[in-house]
Amino acid sequence: MSTLNFHPIALEDYDTVYKYMSKHGEGSCQHSFVTMFSLYEKYGDAICEQDGFLYVLREHLCHDNVRVYLAPMGDGDRRDAFERILEDAHSHHAIAEFQTLTETACRFLEEQLPGRFRMTETRDYAEYIYSTEKISTFPGAKLRNKRKELNRFWREYGDRASVTVIEKEDFPEIWEYEGKWVLQNQEDHDRFALEREARAIELQLKHYDALHLSGIVVRIDNVVHGYAYGTSLSDTYYDALIQKGDRDIPNIYRALFSESVKQCALSQAYVNAEEDVGVMGIRESKLSYQPDILLRKYIVSEIL
Repeated sequence: MSTLNFHPIALEDYDTVYKYMSKHGEGSCQHSFVTMFSLYEKYGDAICEQDGFLYVLREHLCHDNVRVYLAPMGDGDRRDAFERILEDAHSHHAIAEFQTLTETACRFLEEQLPGRFRMTETRDYAEYIYSTEKISTFPGAKLRNKRKELNRFWREYGDRASVTVIEKEDFPEIWEYEGKWVLQNQEDHDRFALEREARAIELQLKHYDALHLSGIVVRIDNVVHGYAYGTSLSDTYYDALIQKGDRDIPNIYRALFSESVKQCALSQAYVNAEEDVGVMGIRESKLSYQPDILLRKYIVSEIL
C-alpha cells in the first residue's frame, strides 16, 4: 500500500472536505470542515486525499505510541481504507485510534476486521439531531413548554426585538458581544475552553463567507443580545455551531435556536446541535428538545 502523506488543513481544502463529508459523513459534525479548520489549535487536523478516500489525522491528539484518526470517507473498498490507516500508524511505530466513530462505522469494523479493535462508547460525544421542522415550530405536546417559552419571549420583547441574518457589518457588534458573553459566563465554564472557543469564533468570523457560514443576530432596543450561526454538512444536515445569548433575557435561547433554523436551515431536513461534552446542564437542555436522532459515538482503539 502507498504511504499516506498528510498536510495541515487549510482554507483552500474546503471543497475537498465537503465533497466527502456531504456524501459519507452520516450527518455527523465530526468531519465538519469548519471544526477542523477553526479548531486546528486543539486537534491539529491534517488531511490526505488518495484513491477516492479522504483521510484525517488528528496530530495534536496523538500521544506516546498512538496515532489518532477520523474514519476514512470515500467510495470504493472501505476495508482497504481502514487497512491503510493501520499501516500508516504502524509505519510510525504506533497503534491506530479512531475518534469518534459512529455505530455504522463500528459495525463495519466488527464485520470486516473482527477482534482487532476495542470499542468504547463515549456518551459525552453523542450528537443531537432534530428535524428542522420540529425546531422551527416546536409542535406537539412534548414541545409545548418550548413553544410557550418562545411565545413568551415574543410577547415580552416583540416590539423591541429584531432578528436579522448576519452580515459583515454585524461582525464588530457580534465580536464585542462575544467578549461580554465570556465575562458573563466565565464563572460557570472552564476558562481555558472559553478562551479557545473565542479564538475559534474570531477565526470563523474572519473567514465567514469562505467557510460558508450563515446565521442570525438578535437585537433588543438595537443592542445585540444574542447570535447564532452554523454551516451545511450536506444537502440534508445543517450544523448548528454557535448559539450565544444573554442569560438575563428569558427564553432568548428558544428564539435563537428556532429563528436560526427558520432563517438558515429550512432547506435541509435535519439540524445537528452537536455534543454536550459531558456538561449536565447542556445535556438536559439538548434532551429537552426531543432529538430525533441521538448519534452515538465511540473511541475505537487497535488491539495488538
